[in-house]
Amino acid sequence: MIVIDRKSVPVPKILADDSRELIEERERAEKHFRRAPTRRRQTRFRFNTDIIYAPEVRAAIHTLFNGKCAYCESPIGTVATGEVDRYRSRGFSSNLDGSISQDHYWWLAYEWSNLYAACTACGRCKGRRFPVDGPRAPKETPASEIDAKEKALLLDPCRDDPDAHLAFDEKGLVTPLSKQGATTIEVLALNRHELVMARRAALAELLETLRQRNLNDIGDRWFDELQRIVSDPSQPFLAAKRQVVARELKKAAGVGSRELPLRKVVGKLLGVASEMLRDPSVMSLVSSLPTIVPAAGQMKRLVKDYLLNELEESLYSVESGTGSPSFFARTRVVQSVEIKNFRKIKNLRLDFQSGDSQRAPWTMLLGDNGLGKSSILQAIAMTLCGAKYLEELDLQATNFLRRNTSEAHIKVVLSNFAEPLTLRIDARGFHASADQAKVLILGYGATRLLPRKSAPPRFVATYAKLENLFDPFEPVGDAEAWLNKIPQAKFDDYARALKELFFVLDGPEQLIRTNGKIVVRTTDGDIPLSQLSDGYQSVIGVTTDIMRVLSHYWDAMEVAEGIVLIDELGAHLHPRWRLRVVSGLRNAFPRVQFIASTHDPLCLRGLENGEVIVLRANAKGETFAILEAPFPGWMRVEQLLTSELFGLYSTTDPELDAWFNEYINAKRSGAPPSGSERLARVSQELKSRSVLGNDRRERLMLETIDEYLAKERDLADGGERSEARKETKVSLARLWREIAPVPIANGDRRAPDDQSQP
Repeated sequence: MIVIDRKSVPVPKILADDSRELIEERERAEKHFRRAPTRRRQTRFRFNTDIIYAPEVRAAIHTLFNGKCAYCESPIGTVATGEVDRYRSRGFSSNLDGSISQDHYWWLAYEWSNLYAACTACGRCKGRRFPVDGPRAPKETPASEIDAKEKALLLDPCRDDPDAHLAFDEKGLVTPLSKQGATTIEVLALNRHELVMARRAALAELLETLRQRNLNDIGDRWFDELQRIVSDPSQPFLAAKRQVVARELKKAAGVGSRELPLRKVVGKLLGVASEMLRDPSVMSLVSSLPTIVPAAGQMKRLVKDYLLNELEESLYSVESGTGSPSFFARTRVVQSVEIKNFRKIKNLRLDFQSGDSQRAPWTMLLGDNGLGKSSILQAIAMTLCGAKYLEELDLQATNFLRRNTSEAHIKVVLSNFAEPLTLRIDARGFHASADQAKVLILGYGATRLLPRKSAPPRFVATYAKLENLFDPFEPVGDAEAWLNKIPQAKFDDYARALKELFFVLDGPEQLIRTNGKIVVRTTDGDIPLSQLSDGYQSVIGVTTDIMRVLSHYWDAMEVAEGIVLIDELGAHLHPRWRLRVVSGLRNAFPRVQFIASTHDPLCLRGLENGEVIVLRANAKGETFAILEAPFPGWMRVEQLLTSELFGLYSTTDPELDAWFNEYINAKRSGAPPSGSERLARVSQELKSRSVLGNDRRERLMLETIDEYLAKERDLADGGERSEARKETKVSLARLWREIAPVPIANGDRRAPDDQSQP
């Protein structure tokens, strides 16, 4: 993080005080938020994001922050819509203790001074967090006065001097020098693994450059290069580079004191008195470097203290029923999971962080039956729930071991957590690395039965609900019973989230309680919750289950965080529901990570790029994952079904699909399609339907494509898959050039060699 001069870029016209569009949106927001809370509690206000995502605003943000994230200095190029961040949230601002202020800071939603560039990772970690030390500023405090009315704990590069709060070491780690620095590192996860590795690589390159030169002789020979290194604001991780250069200069000058100003250090290296340093280039170099920087020995102590504190922070638990600052200050989601010898799965690694949205990540698992989608969800649940809850589930350990193996191993990497969570399973039982849960976790199997009054739950935990994921006879929550018990204010708060799932409801419609019943009040009349379809009620039951667990720790679903696992997401739902269930859940719980499975292409609507994982089986029957699946957003249903997401060859003729599948499998095993009577008949049938081409040119090209499709089934992501695709494209281009197409006469394709083999 470096100091940014906000005045260096003019306010975009659309955000100017006299902008008509801005005036209208501010008036609309004022009309809503100045109503009494009881009159608007069930309504979520929709800000007009087109304003802050306007091209002129994005361009100005890009210029102001030099094409980098304002917080971590990762390069982000031209600012995309998801990378415009509000320093102060537009509402539901949360503190380090989990408390929230619903109305802070809606009046700053369109303020130019409140808009920053943020990479996907920083934006996702920050969420609605804006911790303050003491009370928040009064509502509607003008942007020009608000910094004086409250003490923000999140560093502002446009106001604060980050070098006074953050210290970087040569290995890419950043440590705090103040409470603000510590909070900023924690909230934005500035020591997340991939970021530290990127900083480390950049600093290693810098140190190599410094070693090749002689810092004891920083005269004209390479002074300009050193100045460029520390002065170019578009460089990634410039704050870390400047501190490392300053520390190396001190080391070269034999200075160990943190307090000695850099001007005197440079003067000592140049062999002149510091007051004689009047050369503009020297002044430019000195002014670019931090005034005071910890020396090498001090930096080592800072790193040691930080790592010890991180270890202590990881000892928290959510099982007490109340959260701690260690829980509330950091976003924790599943980044990856490694599974070995667990049920069907021999060896599998999945990455759940590849999505490019700042919202909480979703992951949808696709694949044929029997490939282990349910097993993946169960493995994650068993590892995250902690040893105590796992014991309550009363599971048989040997049921989870792969055949002919003695041990299963699971490793789950959580973001912003010191060490991975692990689970080892053997004939003696379960051996979890964490005795108590570190995150809120819920899981549901493919069968989600409605509750029966005669069957109370086996046990209730405030931090987890996983029984249904392992036992289909365990019902989902009783939505009406729970909603009738909570106070009216909380009922209204949770109704906001529930209404996201009643897709037709918006504006004046409300959820009300009357005579022990939950009623959906619409302009067309009242609809009791109990009269909705079983599929509808099942989704509402799951939703209120999620709310029940999250509400023990979070005051509003807009900021609540946790992890939810759902098997067969679209089961028992009408197609209209399946189309919108992801969007509905995502809007209801914008900060909750969902990991789900489905066989239904309609359930892919609402997913972002990078949020689909396809499971396949190789020739040995072992499950592997395709992480670089195509984006389903703009595909029609038929295109989804025939893409590599679902792998069908025909959506109109099941027999044709089966024939083609057998044909590809024959190529996959190396046997020629005509190698047996059955395969010869299949090949002939496909030819008769023109599936294998009508002339020699078509047959050769389709043969090349089919060979790739056969190879593709056994190739995971990485170089092999890319190389196979590249080779196929080269072969197709060669065939296209070398073999002339057969002309069409009288509307019929002439193919004199149509019955011959290519």
